[in-house]
Amino acid sequence: MTLADASVQRFLATKHIALLATVRADGAPLAMPMWFLHDAATLTMISEEGTKKVHHLRRDPRVCVVVESGEDAAHIRGVTVLGRAEFLTDGPGRRALAERFHEKYPSL
Repeated sequence: MTLADASVQRFLATKHIALLATVRADGAPLAMPMWFLHDAATLTMISEEGTKKVHHLRRDPRVCVVVESGEDAAHIRGVTVLGRAEFLTDGPGRRALAERFHEKYPSL
């Protein structure tokens, strides 16, 4: 399955929190909950410069992202994405993403 699969897109459309795992300098993973946007090719998250996750990603862009649901073994479902983080420069595309984040997460 890929991120572009319709079933994956439908599942992600019903979720609001993803777990983002980054790699610390000592090689240990560090996972944290994140708000996210998705499309058929990417997952997008936002953070502020100076955070541990941004520091880790600038040093080592490898990530693992998990979005899951279910309360017991019979009902657990999830999507796992392995990839590399990219940072967007300021511009119209970044501003458009900020607007999409505010639509999905009004309290942002």
